[in-house]
Amino acid sequence: MDQLIKQIEGYKKEIDEFSSTDAKAVEEFRIKWLGTKGIVKNLMSEMKNVPNERKKEFGQVMNDFKLFAENKYEALKQIAADSPLTTHHSPLTTHHSRLTSHDSRFTIHEKKDNDSIHTIFRRRRKHF
Repeated sequence: MDQLIKQIEGYKKEIDEFSSTDAKAVEEFRIKWLGTKGIVKNLMSEMKNVPNERKKEFGQVMNDFKLFAENKYEALKQIAADSPLTTHHSPLTTHHSRLTSHDSRFTIHEKKDNDSIHTIFRRRRKHF
C-alpha cells in the first residue's frame, strides 16, 4: 500500500503541473485520469489488494486523489472555456452565413460546408 501512496503522490504532482487552454487537451486529461479506463479507476481497483485493516485509510487517500483530479479537470475546463483561443466547431455555434471561404480560422471541411451552403442559396435565389 505504501507503494500505491507514493505512486498517487507522483500522480498528484503530474496533475498539478498540467496546464492547457486547449479544449481537446483538457478532454484528453479527463479521459486519461477520470475515464472508465483511466488512472483513477485503475487505482481504485487496487483496493482489493489492500489489507483489510488499511482499507479505510486507502479509501480516504483514493477519495482525496479522485477529488483532486476532478477539481483540476473542472478548473482546466473553465480556463479552456474562457480562453479566446478556444474554437468551437459545433454546428450549433458555427454561423455559416458569416463564414468566408478564405477565413483561416475554420477547417477545410467547414469551408467545404460553407461553400456548399452558399451554392445552394445562390441556386435558390435564381429560382425566385
